[in-house]
Amino acid sequence: MTQRERRHGIEPTPSCPVKNRLIATFLESNHDLMDLHNQQVQAIIDQDPDFSRFDDLIHPDALSH
Repeated sequence: MTQRERRHGIEPTPSCPVKNRLIATFLESNHDLMDLHNQQVQAIIDQDPDFSRFDDLIHPDALSH
């Protein structure tokens, strides 16, 4: 039980396997997106004329696992 839960009398929520899987999938996708954004920014800093190649990779359909 967290400090907030104790302080406000909130009962802890039982762990749900589906929720945990969805959170893990979201975090993995978010990590992938941030990595692509970082690579694109680095390409811009490096004055790579083809920096827009990351746009297709960043598109939501490209990130689906």
